[in-house]
Amino acid sequence: MANTITVSNAAQLSAALSSAGSGDTILLAGGDYGRLYMPANGFGSGFSAPVTIAAADPGNPPEFSGLDLRGVSNLTFREVTFDYTFQTGDPLFFRPFQVGYGSANVAFTGVTFDGDTAKGVSTSADGFGTGSGLSVTDTTGIRIENSELSGFWRGAVFSNVNNVTVIGNEIYSMRSEGLNFSAAQGVVIENNRIRDFETSPTSGDHPDMIQFWTNGTTRPSTDIVIRGNTLDIGAGDATQSIFMRNDQVDRGLAGTEMFYQRVTIEDNVIVNSQRNGIVVGETAGLTIRSNSVLRSD
Repeated sequence: MANTITVSNAAQLSAALSSAGSGDTILLAGGDYGRLYMPANGFGSGFSAPVTIAAADPGNPPEFSGLDLRGVSNLTFREVTFDYTFQTGDPLFFRPFQVGYGSANVAFTGVTFDGDTAKGVSTSADGFGTGSGLSVTDTTGIRIENSELSGFWRGAVFSNVNNVTVIGNEIYSMRSEGLNFSAAQGVVIENNRIRDFETSPTSGDHPDMIQFWTNGTTRPSTDIVIRGNTLDIGAGDATQSIFMRNDQVDRGLAGTEMFYQRVTIEDNVIVNSQRNGIVVGETAGLTIRSNSVLRSD
């Protein structure tokens, strides 16, 4: 029988996870829970039904400064905040919140990923978002739903993943990219609003709201649906919108085995002022229909 456990600090959360059973819910009082590290050989792995970590009071959400899930399965976060604070020495590609190492069926629902700006790094970096909001690698089953990601270099990065669902989210104030995918198979990106980027004009970035790429990968991204999203420059800076270059193929480094496969892009609204509203490289099975691609003033 599933239980509900209420905790109020990081030590109590650790104890609750150590004893939690499949289907349990752990309710967190508001406060700072620091960095949550869950190793594959520790608590949190192997739940047969989702264990949920949730805010006891959504109006006073608990906050995590870091997240590292390794080989964790069947874990859901609901209505909590992941709040990154830049520290001197953090690289641009820093990943404060990450899921990987064979994790499976991890979900984020109604959560907030709150980024920070770089300071004391360089003129092209200072004052702009840095790090990645969520990094997911070597994972099967990842869901981000009705959540908010803002203020990072990249909003969410997915690499070598299967069964990804990104639905109903608000993604904004990114320096470079909103959603970034490589070697991703079984992807649904639906009903998200991606808007108002804050780009660094001297950084050399090429900002994309949604990007897929193949450089250096050994398996193609397949079975992709991008549907019903709004990609809007808003009051922000120009970006590429949906950009799926296949550079492994177009540079002659791979053949048909690295074509994207079964890609559908439909019913999206794109309002922007940059070239490359919808770009798709070498693909086997491509449908693009019923999108509105509009020029912003």
